[in-house]
Amino acid sequence: MLALYLTGALSWMFPVTSLPARRGDSLFAFYQAGVNLRAGVSPYTDPAQLDPALVRAHSVSPFRYSPVVALVFSGLSRISRPETLYWVWLGVLEGVLWLCVLLTLRARRFGHRRYAAAAMWLAFTPFCVELYLGQISTLMALGILVLLLDAAGARPVGEGRWRSVLLPLAWAGTMLIKVFTVLFAAAYFRAGKRGMVLAGGGIVLVLCGAYFATHPADLRHFMAVNSGPFVGLVYPGLMGFQAFIRSIADHVMPASLRSVYVGLGPLDVSLANLPAAVIIPVIVALGLWGTWRLRSTDEFRGLALWIAVFFLIYRQVWEYHYVMFIPVVACAYMMTGARWSVWAWAIMALPTPYALLNLVGGGMEQSPLWILLHAAKPLAVVISFVALFPWRVPVLRPEAARVPRPTGDWGAAPAAVPALEPAVVQRVDWSVAKRREPAGAVDELVLAADARHPSAGAEAGE
Repeated sequence: MLALYLTGALSWMFPVTSLPARRGDSLFAFYQAGVNLRAGVSPYTDPAQLDPALVRAHSVSPFRYSPVVALVFSGLSRISRPETLYWVWLGVLEGVLWLCVLLTLRARRFGHRRYAAAAMWLAFTPFCVELYLGQISTLMALGILVLLLDAAGARPVGEGRWRSVLLPLAWAGTMLIKVFTVLFAAAYFRAGKRGMVLAGGGIVLVLCGAYFATHPADLRHFMAVNSGPFVGLVYPGLMGFQAFIRSIADHVMPASLRSVYVGLGPLDVSLANLPAAVIIPVIVALGLWGTWRLRSTDEFRGLALWIAVFFLIYRQVWEYHYVMFIPVVACAYMMTGARWSVWAWAIMALPTPYALLNLVGGGMEQSPLWILLHAAKPLAVVISFVALFPWRVPVLRPEAARVPRPTGDWGAAPAAVPALEPAVVQRVDWSVAKRREPAGAVDELVLAADARHPSAGAEAGE
């Protein structure tokens, strides 16, 4: 991918000409935030409001990351010019990508599937946009991969004391780069890992709390820029589910109606964003419900589900963000060999044909091609969300024979499971069955995922 990017072989496929950002724009925003921090100025200050003598790197992207990121780049800005740092940063991103490949290949418990999963990292064209902007989503992808591999049983950081130290550090690192992995707390609570939540959250609070405690205005800015509920303008490179919904609304709704606002609780919502305002709470509720329905041992599925939730609800999901979704589809394929993971990856990996927009010319926002352009990658996320959600659970009655927990995946049939009586396992949808045992016995209930889920071999009474 780096070679294709450097040679410009794929430049016609990406929104280089349609982005207001120039090459290295994101990296220059990080660089300037570091310069500001060194000068005693808020890293969140708009460059237009800075003293021109202080501006070392020009960027149209606002700095929306934690002060720890600004602190790192304050050090880098001491030793390098922004243009030089950009080319060094390309090497860093490529190195991190190969580290992800190596970790995937080391997951030997998944057999030959790990080779195909490793190839998913190397044939993913949104990585070119990551390189173009000098982003840090690949660092996020590395942290997410470590967490998902561990949840899948691959133990990328080993066992014992090192694992108990490195996993909270990996999770905290992802939250310090892009805060959305705070959503993992729901999955960790369901898995009974309260220590993980306390350790990871404590690291973030210690590193960021001291700065925000002394700079409350920066905290307000950080919260505002990262928690805006709805998308505004839909740019060509904006590839989130919200952008897709908004592009449909812009296409079918007259301009006079799109500018009308209605009160929705504490929010004033435009009619163009009203569909998103209804759908987003439903997705969040489904995420919470799905997490509750999961077995406490199905940590991978819980983490992956919340990554999908983020991609469905966040207002500014850019094309390069999908690099952070590779761990989900790669790990799901290694664990299950499921076709949905291959299809989802393929849809995300294919280059977006921005060159076709030139055929439309002016008014491209009103063209059906505009909707199709923003539909493909969100469709892959929807496929992943539907596949990961625990729609059905089997119920094992108390008299079921105790069977060994399979070491395989949640999508494949468990091996060597002792035969059960036909009446022992009942499939129920959307409901939970209870059975009252004779006097002296206690009610016992086991929730599991699909009959193909390893929970089919779960121990009764867990």
